[in-house]
Amino acid sequence: MQSYVAAPDPSSTSSIFNTLVATPSTPAATNVDLLTQIILEAEKTFVCGSDMKKDLKAKLKADPSLKEKIRDIDAPSLRYKDDCFTSYDANRITGTHFIAAAGPSHHSFPNFINQTLFNEKISVKKIIALGDVFGYEADVFQDFFDYFSGCRKNFTVEQYQIEIKRITGDACESNYQIYPRGIIKSTLCIRDTENLFADIRQLDLTLIPLEDMASINLDTTFAGDTISSTLPQERRAILWQLFQDAQNENIVIHCAEGVGRTGHLILTFEIMKEYDRIFSSEKPDLIAAEIHKILNRIRENRPPLVSTKKQFARAIRNAHILHCYGLEKSLAKNAEEQSAHSSSCNTALDNNEMTNQRFVR
Repeated sequence: MQSYVAAPDPSSTSSIFNTLVATPSTPAATNVDLLTQIILEAEKTFVCGSDMKKDLKAKLKADPSLKEKIRDIDAPSLRYKDDCFTSYDANRITGTHFIAAAGPSHHSFPNFINQTLFNEKISVKKIIALGDVFGYEADVFQDFFDYFSGCRKNFTVEQYQIEIKRITGDACESNYQIYPRGIIKSTLCIRDTENLFADIRQLDLTLIPLEDMASINLDTTFAGDTISSTLPQERRAILWQLFQDAQNENIVIHCAEGVGRTGHLILTFEIMKEYDRIFSSEKPDLIAAEIHKILNRIRENRPPLVSTKKQFARAIRNAHILHCYGLEKSLAKNAEEQSAHSSSCNTALDNNEMTNQRFVR
């Protein structure tokens, strides 16, 4: 049986989780007031990612030598340098397998590929791209180059030959923009034509469109089913699997700048990873303090992560929703295996009974 990292012990009685979730069979039955209380408590001391630049500039005044550690002092959002990504705007996130990166433009795409797929210091085989569902000109697909949708199955950028195979999801092309209909999963095969001895690298990519251009919605369907065909349960299943993958594999996550939406998803996954410990307290203020410890940790190398209060609040809520999904999935798997075992035992008993009857005769 596969082990699910986030699934709590249903028999635990000391955790506030038992108050948040009414029964194991209905993990969606949530005490909304309590979850809201936790989020409101955590929001009291939340600092927006954009304001982290002010904090870093204050530290620079106090310690000018810190300037040597900053990637680009004039950038809108300050980032620390990373030895693994010397020429691309990306950072390994402390205590995780995540790499937060800026989304590649057509111009920076070759460097993005070189620093991720062909990086000798760190192995990367998965990327999560976060963009909004409508493809507004000011946002998503002009924020990062479309190297994932499969509308172009084969293309070349500088020395890299890319072949795309769309696995799931749908997208259409109109007026030079790509409009995804729900989550898209693709496989990319990339060859470096300047290095004949280099292996062809394969990359698994998941594009997650965002209806509000800021955060992932796991509660309801998107506004307009013609735009997004990915239902909440499907989104939960996909994110749950990505969370499992991130326990053992390096994953690059990017949006446009690699700070707001990217930080939102990393925070969601990190709260999930430590969910049982965080929610072992009965007090919302203590839970909020633990969540802030995680936020501070993931911001160590990339201070602007998680731009807005809404992204912060929804990360907490999504972590809870996915945790419930994991519990439900784990319990369902247990029930299925117990049913199969029971069926096997009954069959064995029936066979023994038939044998005994033949022996008596």
